[in-house]
Amino acid sequence: GRNVVRKKEQYRREMSFIREMATARYVFTDDAFQAIGGFSKRKETTVVQLWHGCGAFKKFGFSTAELLFGGSEKEKKKYPNYRNQDIVTVSSPEVIWAYEEAMGLEGTGAVKPVGVSRTDIFYDEAYIKKAREKVFGDIPQINGRKVILYAPTFRGSIRKAKGPNRLDFNAMKAALGDEYFLLVKHHPFVHQEIKVDQKYEDRVLDLTGKDHINDLMLISDLLITDYSSSVFEAVLLGIPMLFYAFDKEDYIRSRDFYCDYDSFAPGFVEEDFSKMTETAGKILRHETDKAADDEITAKRVQFFHDFLSALDGRSTERIVAYIKGEMLTKLVKRR
Repeated sequence: GRNVVRKKEQYRREMSFIREMATARYVFTDDAFQAIGGFSKRKETTVVQLWHGCGAFKKFGFSTAELLFGGSEKEKKKYPNYRNQDIVTVSSPEVIWAYEEAMGLEGTGAVKPVGVSRTDIFYDEAYIKKAREKVFGDIPQINGRKVILYAPTFRGSIRKAKGPNRLDFNAMKAALGDEYFLLVKHHPFVHQEIKVDQKYEDRVLDLTGKDHINDLMLISDLLITDYSSSVFEAVLLGIPMLFYAFDKEDYIRSRDFYCDYDSFAPGFVEEDFSKMTETAGKILRHETDKAADDEITAKRVQFFHDFLSALDGRSTERIVAYIKGEMLTKLVKRR
């Protein structure tokens, strides 16, 4: 869930961080952190931005200036979240431009397609086996059913985040039948309970704020999402996807994407609830049209090339090696 602290406590933590950074050789972060951009750092300190997401899907940072989600460009320049970044590790050469634009790093050469460290676990068969066993053990009521994971992103601002409310869980379960188990996982910014009829309680489970979505994807037969960055992990894991984009135009106006949504989405896209439920059933029963399946397979291959080509299970090793080389260069220059 979202960790909210009072302004006085936030100030104390940020001052403590700045004191630590004053003597640090390396600083690692995986998200926007305003405190890092609030001063000029010493040359001996290397700041590495590991970033928490893959690819470049939804706009962020300077790319959202003047959109409803992003606030004004003047405010973003006054409070530069991405200042002092020496190295930003990304998942593909094709997304460098988007990160440079979003972080205001054009011309710095800081953005490097050396991989995303946290994706290495998806290439670790021992980890995957152990994680699957744990999730199935924690949710025995799945009981051999096929698993549908519903994981939408949030709407609105970060502080007032809401989940979409256009999915009728009862109607969906009635339509799909008893052979499927539905897991619900809203974005961590969202805090709202779902309402499910008692007769479906043994086949619908809300895990918002609990299990990690990556582990839940390891046991999923279908991911239903909308504009969530979970799409990248789903492609890495080979999970079929269905995009329920009932408010696509509204989302584009408030947040926008780096590319055309329908061309980008590597799966079926539906805007109507009944049609979405019908398509979900066809995907799970392998009854979709072959021509449509071939088109989606081609989109997934292109998607991997465009957004994930630097991922191979050895990102952490490559990032560490690159950082060591970067630091050595700095030491040599100072001599």
